[in-house]
Amino acid sequence: MNLLRHIKNLTLTIVAFMGLLTAQAQSVDVVTGLNVPYGLALNGSELYIAEMGGNQISKADISVSSPSATNVISVHNPLALLLNGNELYIGQWFPGKISKVDISISSPSDTDVVTGILPYAFELDGNNLYAVQSSSVSLINLMDSMASLNTIISGLSGARDILLNGNKLYIAESGANKISQVDLSASTLMTIDIVTGLSNPSAIALKGNELYIAEKNTNKISRIDISSSSPTPTDVVTGLSSPVELLIESNDLYVVEQAANKVSKVNLSTLSARLPDAIENSLTLSPNPATDYLELSGFKGQLVYSIHDTEGKVVNQGNVSQNQKVVISNLKKGTYFIRSERSKAIKFIKR
Repeated sequence: MNLLRHIKNLTLTIVAFMGLLTAQAQSVDVVTGLNVPYGLALNGSELYIAEMGGNQISKADISVSSPSATNVISVHNPLALLLNGNELYIGQWFPGKISKVDISISSPSDTDVVTGILPYAFELDGNNLYAVQSSSVSLINLMDSMASLNTIISGLSGARDILLNGNKLYIAESGANKISQVDLSASTLMTIDIVTGLSNPSAIALKGNELYIAEKNTNKISRIDISSSSPTPTDVVTGLSSPVELLIESNDLYVVEQAANKVSKVNLSTLSARLPDAIENSLTLSPNPATDYLELSGFKGQLVYSIHDTEGKVVNQGNVSQNQKVVISNLKKGTYFIRSERSKAIKFIKR
């Protein structure tokens, strides 16, 4: 009878923790009352917002409890924003151009950078500005006195966002419901699929190896591990209103919910214990119960791990190689779970 009671309690504990693992984050409103918002850029505590419907760039001080947006400059159909020092680059859908303003000026005016483009998003690498249109990515050298468009990638399907990570350029292709990638260091630039089967991916943002994806048609944010050979999307936030833009600052993920005319945010630190990544069932630990240390086995190379209490809070983290010990002597007596990007959570007892 005692054994059956112990098994029942252990099952309930595991089920409760797995509930934490699969729980989704909650979004909170940051700025409301906007007019068809799209692009975002952050300068300290000042959040710049492209309001397509209002034909303006506005800004809000997100350090205050209830920020409101104020006009910075009036422009036509602003879509994309990118901040480089005091220069804010603006993608204007109509009349089809990229312009820039000096945000250090109290009443700035915009100057044209390049015309003849319908940009959805930008990425900057030194003096090279990458701009994505629906079917192509163009390169613009900002040092040229007369900047021109140089198409480097074509044949895209409803591209809506790009993200530069080293030499890898990630592309959100809403028309093909996928995220693709291009190695910019290659002699021939070709796209390869990273993840497919999405639902109108409209924006992407990166934190470490985790790529966050705004899926507009299903009103959610999902994420994948780009270090995985076969990444699988996992839902992070659902129940949004047409998410079209993402921006990560520290542990906060800012989301433009266009249909709700607002910007919301999600605290990513709450996800560290909630979202399981790839599963590697061969990972084991001993001794269990343990007093001073744990030994992990069943993995190759280095393993990044985190230890969580029964409420899902991270109490220890680090990395370990084979034959190394994880020190737990500083933990209080009780029940904990250890997990990694390659393993499901494993329960252990600290004596």
